[in-house]
Amino acid sequence: MDTLISFKVFLAVAGAGSFAAAADRLELSRAVVSKHIKHLEERVGTRLLERTTRRVALTELGRAFYERAQRAVGELDEAMLEAGQSTAAPRGRIRITSALSFGLRHLSHAISAYLSRYPEVKIELELSDRFIDIGEEGFDLAIRIGTLDESSLIARKLATTRLVACASPAYIKQHGAPRTPQELREHNCLTYSYNPRPKFWSFRRGGQEQTVQVEGCVQVNNGDLLQQLVRDGHGIALLPAFLAGADLEAGRLVDVLREYDEGELGIYAVYTNRKYMPAKVRSFLNFLVERFGDSAYWEDWSAKTKVAAPPRARVAKAARTSTARKR
Repeated sequence: MDTLISFKVFLAVAGAGSFAAAADRLELSRAVVSKHIKHLEERVGTRLLERTTRRVALTELGRAFYERAQRAVGELDEAMLEAGQSTAAPRGRIRITSALSFGLRHLSHAISAYLSRYPEVKIELELSDRFIDIGEEGFDLAIRIGTLDESSLIARKLATTRLVACASPAYIKQHGAPRTPQELREHNCLTYSYNPRPKFWSFRRGGQEQTVQVEGCVQVNNGDLLQQLVRDGHGIALLPAFLAGADLEAGRLVDVLREYDEGELGIYAVYTNRKYMPAKVRSFLNFLVERFGDSAYWEDWSAKTKVAAPPRARVAKAARTSTARKR
């Protein structure tokens, strides 16, 4: 007899507590159900069910066997379903949430390319910088940037993005540029409010880490707005390369502390801790990994721009006075 079918018959009988009820559910005769149970008990070499005239109950060994058999059969069914779905083109709706700036700059193009490849998929995308409970709000995937908190969610790293202390050429011309992290205290530093410690910036050089507390006239919760203020010459900001890369390459922004490692952020796809991920979601996740990779294209500016030291700040006191007037 087919042992896998015998497993499923056993689970049905144990769950229903009755040979007759299991037979009805499986659309088998009671005699066939009895044969499958006998076959399984002979295979394992022990009695799994106690039969009385009124009911069927699991033996002590049967209870332990039932729990393991239930997990094994469930995982096998999921594996067979996933293997079958992997041969078919993805279809159906995928609900995604992403940080606003990354969604506009990069995820939008990835979605466009994915839909061209798989036109039977429908994407529902919410762009928001707020924290979203993806399980409670019914999202399949969330794109999150930065350090992830401990949770029951599963995270798959898509890429990294460098942090860059940026200023515009106009700002540097007027105020000069810091040569060390400590000199940032003499400048107007614009901060991003969703950073865990927005006013504490860390830098590494030669194995040594420095953290400096900065001050400035603006703190904002949107990266695009922060970048625009920097481009307009209002101060220095610590921007991710996925935002600032094109401006750095074009010379609209300058990395003012290029000799320092300004840190990096991880970019993750986060999803609920489920045993089975639908084929459409898995295909989109794999597409993002393929598209972004470990060395994402937004980091290309670093190799293309020349290493040129920006002019030293004229006088620290003058820069501080100018900053104070702006605030």
